[in-house]
Amino acid sequence: MDIDDEIDLLRGERIEVDLWQKYNGFTPKFFERWLNTDGGIVGQDAAVKAAAIILYNHIQKRRSVNLFIAESGSGKSYLWQVLQKECGADKIFIFDGSTLTPEGWKGDNKISTIFRDIPFDCRSRIILVLDEIDKIFLSSGLSSEYANSIQSQLLRLFNGDTLIFAGENGFTVDTSEITIVLLGAFQGLQDKKKQKRTSTGVIGFHREQPAGSENGSTEITTDDLIAYGMKRELAGRITRMVYMNSLSVDDLVRIGQKEVKRLEKQIQRKISADNSVIVHLAHIAVNKQLGARWIKSQLANILDELIYENPHAERYEIDFSLVEPDNTAEAKFME
Repeated sequence: MDIDDEIDLLRGERIEVDLWQKYNGFTPKFFERWLNTDGGIVGQDAAVKAAAIILYNHIQKRRSVNLFIAESGSGKSYLWQVLQKECGADKIFIFDGSTLTPEGWKGDNKISTIFRDIPFDCRSRIILVLDEIDKIFLSSGLSSEYANSIQSQLLRLFNGDTLIFAGENGFTVDTSEITIVLLGAFQGLQDKKKQKRTSTGVIGFHREQPAGSENGSTEITTDDLIAYGMKRELAGRITRMVYMNSLSVDDLVRIGQKEVKRLEKQIQRKISADNSVIVHLAHIAVNKQLGARWIKSQLANILDELIYENPHAERYEIDFSLVEPDNTAEAKFME
């Protein structure tokens, strides 16, 4: 069975079976192809490949600890939201890592909170995605005692230990088959790395690539994470580190085009969008570092205005008259 046949089978099969069993036998390349087609992921080839391998290994009961580093708007959260939508929230659980507080400290969101929110029968076989994880490290402004405490508790999770949560409604969780995915911007660290690259003149195609970087990027290394505030023991448990580049204008144009098609399907009416409008919005998004979510929201807002003016129209047309001008984007567009 080739990859296209696998995708057709997945589209047609909706029987009630254990989801991981349903996916058993599908290849990493299948998951990669699905993300780039039905999944709607644009660009970020290295991240898509890494996610496909992570999902495949998880189904094969090969757990891993993975870190995706990307600037805001690059699509790191969206990638896992797409997989969660397909697999189910009881299989891929996404938690805001920036809200984590150590067990025994004040705060509503602890590691125990994560598992209490997951159905009992699913707790030991999830892919746990901790978003905005960089916020909990020392350089983010947390006290040393607080940061050390939460990281020590995360270490047990990274190790795949059995976690014991005491209290009136105490419970245990075997994490030996739980896959961990960490998402973070590490913005301050990225800024320093970019400054260093510029000052030392190591910009170009002939740079030595460090081990452990999924896409060959020199942006972030394990030593950088330790310098940022991640405990050495924690950094040493990371199986795979993926650096996601900022989305290009071409990537954002493709995202905008896909969004128009999605909106068409949503309202079940034709939408004509001048491609130069999407290019214009893509340049604004790149120049102002606004990302994919912004371009999607702009197109949705424009459609809302068109529907407001004529809610019963058979088709809608998005043109420049509906877009606010942006001098920086215009200058770039005219180059």
